[in-house]
Amino acid sequence: MSDIIFKKNRPKYFFFILVFLILIISLSYFGILWMLNPSKYVSVFTRNEVIVSLVGILAILGALLLSLIIIKSISNRNFFIRINDEGLFLGILQYTNNLIYWKDITGIEIVEINKIKNILVYINNIEYYKNREKGLGKFFFISNTKKYGTPYVINTNALSAKIDDITEVMIENWEKFK
Repeated sequence: MSDIIFKKNRPKYFFFILVFLILIISLSYFGILWMLNPSKYVSVFTRNEVIVSLVGILAILGALLLSLIIIKSISNRNFFIRINDEGLFLGILQYTNNLIYWKDITGIEIVEINKIKNILVYINNIEYYKNREKGLGKFFFISNTKKYGTPYVINTNALSAKIDDITEVMIENWEKFK
């Protein structure tokens, strides 16, 4: 079987990057403003300077976290989904181990999360995949597992194919190779 590859849709991908960059710049700008002169921004919602300073620090930390995610995403040369007889390669996720073997998959479904359709890939050997993760990827891995029952939550908005087509091909190949 030849590999089936779903590549990124460049205009959509660059749009997402642009939105994240605007968010990073805004968070940095307001975070610095609130940290440098907190007394100027005290209001009904932020009753004292300490709260304004803390919000400024959180804004800066959020901007740094988003910057890290953007840098990892831009430097990711494997931003695609590849389906072959070995398994499912999910290059669009920020995990260290992007290959899920067919034998480990227990289910694939489309779920709407915050009004956005996502593909959930359920696996039976979560500990094996969790032990191969590190750093921020491990944090997201554990967080997604707690929230959705699986670490593999795939948002396909930046890909060139529709979510229904991608899911259909995944399920067909999973049933064929499991």
